[in-house]
Amino acid sequence: MSLVNAILTNLPKNDNFSAQDESLGHAQSQNEEAQVPLSFFNKNGASFPMKLAELMVLHRATKALATACNIGVFDYLDSDETAKSATEIAEHCKASVNGMTRLLQACVSLDLLRSVVTEGVQRFELTQDSKRHLTMKSPEALRGEIACIDMEYNLTGNLEHAVREGTTQWPRTLGLPEGGNLFDFVYSNEMFTLQFLAGMHGVSNVASPILVRGIDLSGYTKACDLGGGTGAFAYHAVAQYPQMTMSILELPPVVKASPHFTPPNLPMSQRSRVQFIPGDFFKDDLPQAELYVMGRILHNWGEDLCDILLEKAYKALPPGKMIAFKVIELYLYRRA
Repeated sequence: MSLVNAILTNLPKNDNFSAQDESLGHAQSQNEEAQVPLSFFNKNGASFPMKLAELMVLHRATKALATACNIGVFDYLDSDETAKSATEIAEHCKASVNGMTRLLQACVSLDLLRSVVTEGVQRFELTQDSKRHLTMKSPEALRGEIACIDMEYNLTGNLEHAVREGTTQWPRTLGLPEGGNLFDFVYSNEMFTLQFLAGMHGVSNVASPILVRGIDLSGYTKACDLGGGTGAFAYHAVAQYPQMTMSILELPPVVKASPHFTPPNLPMSQRSRVQFIPGDFFKDDLPQAELYVMGRILHNWGEDLCDILLEKAYKALPPGKMIAFKVIELYLYRRA
């Protein structure tokens, strides 16, 4: 469902609808989705800017998602897998019934929850995606990333300063000393380190199995993930390719925290083929490898530092081997 349709709920699915006949009531409680027909916005030669309208309200959807996670909506609904009323959810989450009802309706409109009616009472239950990615006990949860939303939300609030000044806004956002480094701040405190790594881990853990199956890496036996964080990509890679060993070059605080993210019940045959190496990829020699992987790394640095890192990886590669850049897709560079 488009975000604008999610917000402008309960308009009739009728091209002849007149705004004078109906108001924008609450979202329908039945499973039928109420959507605004696009033809309603494009009559008599007029054109409604749907794309712009969506951009203007995206922040509302983001905050609804983060709020529902933070106050425990999805975990409560997952606790016994039965649909709950707004009153029950509000009581458990220590929230007002009115406020919770509005939040739940927003989650239904955004396809984060399903609404069902039993015995005349509207109740709410998890969707498949929410159960898979928004509950704490799911191995594919994205909650770590979502926990960082408020910090990122405040950061983007300083975007105008960033454009005018041409500088990072982490110091202003986090109250750091001028010129302060985000990573120095994050890694100075174990709690911040674990929270930051949990955010990185969630996305990587979901994307990595897709990436390692999306390209044939069977010709590589020795790989290195530069700045590989918690090792999510490495664990999926060695599971997919039994011939492969993978090292992870990371800063010492990350290596120290990495055991928190080791997959449960990981076979020793896979665990033994993943090695964490403490170091700085700008200052230290890169571990020997036939394949260097960089995921969500280069965007952190200016062109000068990116050139240094890429040149180091290129020179360390044997002829015919490869650097892989993993973002959402996997971008490849092969040494001639």
